[in-house]
Amino acid sequence: MRTIELLALGLPFVIGAYAASIPDLNPDEAAARAELQEMQKRLEKTHGNDMAGSGWATIEILDRLTKLGKPAGPEVLKWFLDRKVPLPMRSLLGSEVLPRIVDQRAMSPLNTIVRDKGEPVQVRAAAVKAMGAIGGKDALRAVLPLADNDQQSQPMQVTIIRSLGNIGDKEAVPLLVRRLRHQDPYVGIVAARALHSIAMKTGDTSIEAPLLELVEDKSFQYNGVVAGLLAESNNLNVIPVLARAIQDPANSEQTRWAAAKSLAKIGGEEAVKALIPVFEDNSEYMRIQAVQAAFEAGIGADKVPLLEHALQSTKDEIARRRIQGIIYRLGGRFGPHAREWTHDRCVSMGDKVYNEGQACKKMKSADQKACFDAMPSKLPEGMFLNCGCLLAPAYAQYGSKGCDPP
Repeated sequence: MRTIELLALGLPFVIGAYAASIPDLNPDEAAARAELQEMQKRLEKTHGNDMAGSGWATIEILDRLTKLGKPAGPEVLKWFLDRKVPLPMRSLLGSEVLPRIVDQRAMSPLNTIVRDKGEPVQVRAAAVKAMGAIGGKDALRAVLPLADNDQQSQPMQVTIIRSLGNIGDKEAVPLLVRRLRHQDPYVGIVAARALHSIAMKTGDTSIEAPLLELVEDKSFQYNGVVAGLLAESNNLNVIPVLARAIQDPANSEQTRWAAAKSLAKIGGEEAVKALIPVFEDNSEYMRIQAVQAAFEAGIGADKVPLLEHALQSTKDEIARRRIQGIIYRLGGRFGPHAREWTHDRCVSMGDKVYNEGQACKKMKSADQKACFDAMPSKLPEGMFLNCGCLLAPAYAQYGSKGCDPP
């Protein structure tokens, strides 16, 4: 509530002061000022009466400023630069509004803010984020030197690295590679994300070579996160690395699971081949992940005997149900659109079913049955059919018949 109070107390004064002092605006900027004045009135109406209401009005103001786009840019920038504006408001304007307006005219003032050691770190970090969103060589030249300072606080370093990823220039790659081995593992994983972002934006898959090394480095705390990043890669060397990651029982389940998810998204025959050895893994949890990933990667019906063999040696009831479900789906038992029902989609829809069911349970007893009976008609066609093996028996009361393994 304290932040809301500061915002509510500071914003009307700031808007009023600037709205009265802006001369000769062009039509777009004049429209933006009129919008700002209207928002000022709305905020003042709640000020002093309902502080929570004032807070929501402030959030709406930020949203509407963002939607106004570049016409609002000069005014937002003036508020951001003014040290009389309450610090929470400056931080929000700089970190949430300016990055979405993406106005090149803001680059020089933002650069000044970043280099002003008298400015609070929240304001300087907000300026760095805004420059990263604006992008271009000017932003790179302003942000890149900041990353060489190891004395920066963690939040500032993270903001700088993310901004370099957003800018997407290969000139930042050597520095980001050095940051992969930062003493703070979190800084390292943020650098990995930034490096991946640059590789995707430039189409240069060679940039990802250090990331492939991290996946296989068991001393790196977040190699599972890196394995997950590689799902979007076009690098031909990714699949062998992910194959080794999931097939190695010495790796953590998180790393192996992430490798399975990435192989599922990459898809194709080679991804399926990488997953098949895990069908017989000692970890029945990993068997489930590998079978589901292979299905989503495009495994063919000709591989059903491999799945049936895995089913025979699987003892866990949930694992058996899910493997059986994949066999049924490959055999066409669940219709032609079975592959559209990925594990994540089933889980997401399962959450929706659960929430709908909770709403039914809150009704009067006489109305509950009709509510449950109507639920299947509210869901996408084929949902219970294709997700039953995942959701049953917990969702039987909602209409799922599940699928019973032999």
